[in-house]
Amino acid sequence: MTVEKILEQFDATKSNELGDAVKIGWLAEVEGRVLCEILGKSPNEVKLPKGGNDTLVIPESFSRVYMLYLAAMTELYCGDHSAYAILKREFEDELCAYAKYCIRNR
Repeated sequence: MTVEKILEQFDATKSNELGDAVKIGWLAEVEGRVLCEILGKSPNEVKLPKGGNDTLVIPESFSRVYMLYLAAMTELYCGDHSAYAILKREFEDELCAYAKYCIRNR
């Protein structure tokens, strides 16, 4: 799944005024966390997404991880801390499900 595809899906489902650079930065946060914490990469090995054609590590079947993080950060940016807390918890749950999937399939 590419950055561009995630951004298209997110923008189609969540109204926002944020530029792609901000959202790509947030995707890079998730990507770095997944690569280091779940997949065991060294920070020196990590290549973070910088643009639309970059491929993200989480497969499409778990793309909700990215969508939830973008939604949570958008709510935080807009100042809705209650919505942020709910979405962040959902993100953490989905990220945990992905981690369990990785452990089962190693």
